[in-house]
Amino acid sequence: MTIPREPNRTKRVTLADVADLAGVTTATASRALSKPGRISIATEMKVRQAAEQLGYGAGRMPTITGTHRLAVIASDLADPSLLPLIRYMMRILDRQNLSSAIFDAAADTVRERILIESNLGLYDGMVLLNPMQSETRIARWAGSRPMVTYNRPVSATAGVETDAQMAVNDAVGMLHDMNHRRIVYVCSNADQWIAQRRRQWIGTATARYDSMRFVTVNAQGANEEYADLYRKVMADGPDAVFAGSDTLALSFIAQANQNGTRIPDDVSVISFDDSPLASCGVPPLASIRATLECAAQQLVALLGSILRDPEHASHQHIRSNATFLLRPSLKRKNAPLSRKRISLALTDTTSVTDLTLLSSSTIEALPRIDEFMRQYPTIRITPVEGGSQTETMHRYIEYVRDNHNIPDLINIQYQYLPQFAANDLLLNFRNNTIERSWSRDFADQAWQDVHYAGGLYGIPGDLSQIVMFYRRDIFERHGLRIPTTWQEYHDIGVRLHDLDQSTTMGLLDISTSAPYGTFYRMSGARLWTTDAKHNTINFHFGTPQVQETARFIQQCIDDHVLHCDAQILARNYTYVPDISDGRFATIVHANWQARMLASTYRHDTGKWRIALAPTFEGKGRRTANIGGSLIAVSNRIPREKQAPALAFAHWFQASADAVRLRTRGSVSAAVPFLDAMKRNEDVDPFYGQNVQHILADALETVPDKWESLPIMTRLDTDFRFIVAPSLVPGGDSPTRLLDLQHSLAQYAVDHGYTVSEE
Repeated sequence: MTIPREPNRTKRVTLADVADLAGVTTATASRALSKPGRISIATEMKVRQAAEQLGYGAGRMPTITGTHRLAVIASDLADPSLLPLIRYMMRILDRQNLSSAIFDAAADTVRERILIESNLGLYDGMVLLNPMQSETRIARWAGSRPMVTYNRPVSATAGVETDAQMAVNDAVGMLHDMNHRRIVYVCSNADQWIAQRRRQWIGTATARYDSMRFVTVNAQGANEEYADLYRKVMADGPDAVFAGSDTLALSFIAQANQNGTRIPDDVSVISFDDSPLASCGVPPLASIRATLECAAQQLVALLGSILRDPEHASHQHIRSNATFLLRPSLKRKNAPLSRKRISLALTDTTSVTDLTLLSSSTIEALPRIDEFMRQYPTIRITPVEGGSQTETMHRYIEYVRDNHNIPDLINIQYQYLPQFAANDLLLNFRNNTIERSWSRDFADQAWQDVHYAGGLYGIPGDLSQIVMFYRRDIFERHGLRIPTTWQEYHDIGVRLHDLDQSTTMGLLDISTSAPYGTFYRMSGARLWTTDAKHNTINFHFGTPQVQETARFIQQCIDDHVLHCDAQILARNYTYVPDISDGRFATIVHANWQARMLASTYRHDTGKWRIALAPTFEGKGRRTANIGGSLIAVSNRIPREKQAPALAFAHWFQASADAVRLRTRGSVSAAVPFLDAMKRNEDVDPFYGQNVQHILADALETVPDKWESLPIMTRLDTDFRFIVAPSLVPGGDSPTRLLDLQHSLAQYAVDHGYTVSEE
């Protein structure tokens, strides 16, 4: 009997054995083992696994799981540039007989870490796209599994990084040549390497030009409302916006369209990566274009080399250069606003500019408008009647909200400028040349009042300090002297009412909060302090000085020294019998009431006089504005109209011809007018006095730090409903003042302000 021999276990394994087990030809097996990279990765891995199983070249081959699958983990698939990159990679992997699984970290660092760690042992290799993890953590993962990164260089692994410095240099250079000076970079996930690199690229490029200013605005995560992001971007008044992705760029453009900002006429937009969305925008997006197809090839090639021989893989980093692609979202801007450019707009005969001016009183403005158009026929002004000052403001807000028929210029009162400026409704035209030149044209207080948070938002019109109008005949009939302090005013008022029950010392207008508020300004009691930079409001309605002033006002009402009314003085140029019949001995109000009394009550000529307003003892002569207007330019005005609009506004307020045509009795804030007031020796026929000298003296006051609230319209509304009803004999107005404070504080908090109350 013949016993079969056992096979020789020491038989040498040949290349043919490896080829036979792998199911390939001997030549293919040879190329796979001796010249890696010459065949598909899947076939090469199959040959290497067969060689390892048979012990062919034992000790020289790496251990591979053999799944033939790769994991691609994207930091955020909402980034439209990553999808084309992934598609390019999948096509290449398909040709290599490899499959891939795509994972989305959704811009969540924790989710990304979990995805990577949970899949490390399940796939032959990983591709991390824009990873958000630390370099140390990525290096640790790369030590246990073949891994490559995109746009996140890590010394311990290979990767591909976009280098866009030259492309950004080209884009910024073109922006500079096209008169863009203020650049904003808006990004999400600011901690990502690619977001930081883009900020560095733009910063380096803009630093080459002294005239360019660059800031970064970070979207607070993917959930930030695009309307809020738009306001943050536009707060800096950009000429151009670099967007970190096409999604951000298109969202910004959508908000710009809703808010009347024209792209690219007002703001140019440049995006990064040039995803398919870029060419679909309206207008199509100029872009810093990454070579995504080339990057995909490089990523697959790097990962393939690691899979073939992970023990000897190099940590190669390949730079993929970007290019600047010009599209219609970028447009040449007019030269930056300057005094010279504004002056040139007056003599520019190459085109006609049509402007609209919204005002509560177009009749008084018409003579100046007509004279301006006679001198400068290429700038045409159409006045738009707005009704009362309150109606004018509400109309303007509605026009802006509806993005329809927005006037180019608006005439508003000083006290409302902070609210309009804080809500991005007015053009900030601050410029060093304008500041130096135009500040000399106006009174210091008026020039200060057209600024907010460091910006310049208006051109002063008039000064409306309070004075006291009094009935000379009433004081003479009762042998009473003219009060110079508020305590005298109270005491004389009590005596007057005792002598004549039908006569009250004073009329206090409560149609708005301003006349009531003048008492606090004159007494030096600050109702609030604000900090526009930090968006804070501190209310002081409960402080001893404020409450003392509130009690004094209430005492005057209780003692029949003051009568409060919301109608009598609110009806400008309307005859009111109570005023003519002598029911009120005084009216402490703005200087512009002088022309209204003289025009409406001509039959009372000689009965009225003007004096300086009473003072609070020991406080010096303090005054306040009641009304007083400025001209501001809408923030929605087309860029090409800005210089002509400002040229008109400055001429209208400061030129000698315009000052000469002002309504008699108004007090212009222009320096030439104020100088002429002091030299004027004319006696006013209605008052029988040199009114100009008295009004000029009223301007000589103690400087104070009073400032308007950025919620003045709300103050007026709440004042009418909360405090005004208590301004009657026996009222509790000091307590109601605290209720007003609480209401305003809650409103301010609801609108994003940091608030304190005391």
